[in-house]
Amino acid sequence: MDGGNAEKQTSVGKALRLLEVLGRLAGHQDVRLADIVRETGLQKPTAHRLLAELKAREFVEQDRETGRYRLGRKLMLLSAQLYSGIDLRDRARPHLRALAERTGVTANLAVRDGNEIVYIDKIEGRYPVQLRSSVGWRGPLYCTALGKAVLAFDGEEVRQALWRTELRRLTPQTIVDRPGLERELAQIRAQGFAVDEREHEPEVRCIAAPIFDHFGELVGAISVSGTVTQLTRPMVPEIGQLVRDRADQISRSLGHGGN
Repeated sequence: MDGGNAEKQTSVGKALRLLEVLGRLAGHQDVRLADIVRETGLQKPTAHRLLAELKAREFVEQDRETGRYRLGRKLMLLSAQLYSGIDLRDRARPHLRALAERTGVTANLAVRDGNEIVYIDKIEGRYPVQLRSSVGWRGPLYCTALGKAVLAFDGEEVRQALWRTELRRLTPQTIVDRPGLERELAQIRAQGFAVDEREHEPEVRCIAAPIFDHFGELVGAISVSGTVTQLTRPMVPEIGQLVRDRADQISRSLGHGGN
């Protein structure tokens, strides 16, 4: 950036530019003053003064040992205030509708409650044969696509709580042994979506992907579900990618900046 142009900015503009650059550079490590000066085009004394002011107001933090800078807790608090009023259902509904229209099957939104997932919204597909689940329906974490999407990406304490319970076999395909389920969860993390391969109901196949908030915390999952003739096995990779993409878009609308 041209230093002269940078100096023509107002003090507010310079501070905002500094925060933008600091956020962009701070993805993997704290940032040196020299890096900030180079990227913003600000003079070193100006950058140092602005950093001091931002640090005093907790918008910026400085490591005492290295002297490097990072974004501060005040920005996190402001972000939390911004996103706390967002209704997950409002953000997810257009994507549920798009999934139902594209696939023809039912699209669902669910959140975790203990060792279960709970449907909080759904959009029916166009097929005449519909599944009997409804808003408020509950299902196990270990043998539903929504539940496995949550298990794979939620905290370790959630999985540990599950291991202390009995995993009942609901269909011949239900995974009830811990090593087998852990392998399944590892695959889900690798591909970004989960599949219920007739594990909860014998003739039903579901595909789900997780949703994250601005803190990177898992807040729910979306899925499409249909009969095995509506969602055939060869369709799984393409539909899985579609569901994952829609879940990623919802996550970004909630402020999540991850992949």
